[in-house]
Amino acid sequence: MRVKTLLAVLFLSTGAIDAGAQAIKMQFINNCADVSLNGVDIYVNGILAVDNLNFRTATIFTDYFTVPVNKLEIGIAPATSATVNDTFFSRSITFTTPTPCIAVINGVRSASGYSPYKKMSIDILNNAVLNASVSGNTDYVFMNGSTDAPTLDVRSGLNMVGNDLAYGNFTAGYTSTPTSDFKIRLTNTTGSKTINTYNADFATKNLTNEACIIVSSGFMDPSSNSNGAAFGLWLATPNGGQMTQLQTTTPEALSRAQFINNCADTTADTVDVYLDNTRILDNFAFRTASAFMDMTAKTAHDIDIAPKNSSSVNDKFYHLSISLDSGKKYIFLADGIQSSKGYTPALPYVLHYTKNAMEDAASTGNTDVCFAQGSTDASLIDLKESGNTLVSGASYGSFAAYQPLGATYHRLSLTQGSKTTDYDADLGNLGLQNLAVAIVASGFVTQTANSNGPYFGLWVALPSGGALKKLPISESVFKLANNKDFKIWPNPVQNSLHISTLDNQTILSADVLDITGRTVLQNQKLSNNALNTSSLAPGNYVLKFVYQGQIAALRFSK
Repeated sequence: MRVKTLLAVLFLSTGAIDAGAQAIKMQFINNCADVSLNGVDIYVNGILAVDNLNFRTATIFTDYFTVPVNKLEIGIAPATSATVNDTFFSRSITFTTPTPCIAVINGVRSASGYSPYKKMSIDILNNAVLNASVSGNTDYVFMNGSTDAPTLDVRSGLNMVGNDLAYGNFTAGYTSTPTSDFKIRLTNTTGSKTINTYNADFATKNLTNEACIIVSSGFMDPSSNSNGAAFGLWLATPNGGQMTQLQTTTPEALSRAQFINNCADTTADTVDVYLDNTRILDNFAFRTASAFMDMTAKTAHDIDIAPKNSSSVNDKFYHLSISLDSGKKYIFLADGIQSSKGYTPALPYVLHYTKNAMEDAASTGNTDVCFAQGSTDASLIDLKESGNTLVSGASYGSFAAYQPLGATYHRLSLTQGSKTTDYDADLGNLGLQNLAVAIVASGFVTQTANSNGPYFGLWVALPSGGALKKLPISESVFKLANNKDFKIWPNPVQNSLHISTLDNQTILSADVLDITGRTVLQNQKLSNNALNTSSLAPGNYVLKFVYQGQIAALRFSK
């Protein structure tokens, strides 16, 4: 036995202990992938505690006595160290309670040859457990210990095991599961990309009633890290020893889906959505999207739509039974009319869907867009960008293939019959870089035939969900004040400004700008085509509103 090993044994068994010192049960794991270190020596309170702990090796849980009462000084030295003076990294750890701990040695010692460089650290898991909390189960905790791995999610089936797990962090407590062989996967933080899927073969490894830690270890890009060990998941039990690797395996039978409420009928513009009799979206509003969510594939699902504030799935007014393809991504777009009257054409309520959805742009720096035609009274639609055709002859309920666009400003020209309207799509300022999004045709072309419902426009659904983003009609199509199709009176005005149109079109809302271009009244509701101007100070203004799919701008004064 080497002299320093003998000293370690003496320290653990008969070493002098200060009166009142408390025992901390601790396991050490060497997850330092620096190729210059074959192993490390670990000193506790100046005494050699662990001799030559190899990479991806764990100690058994051992009692270490704090000096003073609530502190341990941990030092890391090369495996060839002679004394504590050879320590090249140390950490002082203060304990408030004597619960078991796991200390994982992460990072690298070398100052060059590693990208990104993450200096050595000792990351502590407090409240570690040595046995499963339930008889017949296996308890497990994750730790992200790979220096070049991104922030990760750890998922299994539809369950989130670890959310936003950054380097050096542990999952929030242990997960307890009946001992079996199952699959886990590492994804990005949105779940849109799976990094890899692994066999958590707890039954095969005889881990019944055991607790274990799973550590991400090694480098995703060894070529940028001194050709060090490749990335993987490695498991340690309280018994210590060489860690065991979880093997990669085939992906789980899953798909992903997003729901978009595009029903402009006021009787169904806010709904509850049920999946297999469980409510998954509560009071889901018009022009709102859910985030993409995981769903099991190759099995039948019941999707039901019920009125808002429904009591149960039994209140449903729409039902769809569908089996999803594994590995596919779906968008379900709620369209159509639920009311028995007041809408022309009264196309029935429906969930249109595509199974070719995307969440991320195919190329870095781009925004990939697909077009969904969800307007019940719109004619066939063409959509162009700078003269390039994105969509040709899109009919109601259709989804077009994704097209890559630079994440910059684009002018989209939408044509219905002989009428063309331009929209501003400033994809960069909308925060859509590197994303795939759906542009949805939404609302009514002819409001007067559709209960004066929301006007037609283009709206963007993000993969993260939330309220859809409106694409504004391009300012370049402003009409002049002398346009023969409409007029305003009185001008100058006092308290009420009236608008009359050649075709008696109802104007639902308008903006007012001052002479500097600043909006002083925004999205003001009109009553009988009259705008309340009583709050305006004397001066010159521009009235701005949508007329026949274009922006009208008329000057007036008060």
